[in-house]
Amino acid sequence: MDFKFGGGKPAAPGQGGAAPKKGTISLDLFGSKPKVAAVDTVGINSQLNNLSMRMRVIEERYTNMRRKTQLIEQNMLAGSKRSKDELKLLEEDITDLKRKILELNSKTNQIILELRNCAMKQDVEMLRKYIDIWQPVNFVTINQAEKMINDAVEDIKTKK
Repeated sequence: MDFKFGGGKPAAPGQGGAAPKKGTISLDLFGSKPKVAAVDTVGINSQLNNLSMRMRVIEERYTNMRRKTQLIEQNMLAGSKRSKDELKLLEEDITDLKRKILELNSKTNQIILELRNCAMKQDVEMLRKYIDIWQPVNFVTINQAEKMINDAVEDIKTKK
């Protein structure tokens, strides 16, 4: 390609210039500016408004997402705190139950030791047989014996 400076107009006859050849680019340094296509300001404004609206919607969605995220975080923290408190209560309950079980074991062992010192059924049956044979209800007490002796002595004295 050939580049030609000077406006790209054919030179007037006698000036020695030739017409620009086909396929050459003309760089007009001091000539007219290239024509700019008419700008569609209404279209650009509507596109800007559309983009602005979309940005607001996206910002609102982002804000809503942040709020939801904060709410979820707060709920998780509250749930975690509740779980920790419940776990602590359960641990206390378990400790209390262990203590009570140890107390029950201790009392059971004491009862077993005391029962070993008690009479067995066979021993009680044997004592019952002896009591039935002896019939201690018919025995005389010391006071009754003394009274009977004193009465007998007085009877003997009064008869003499």
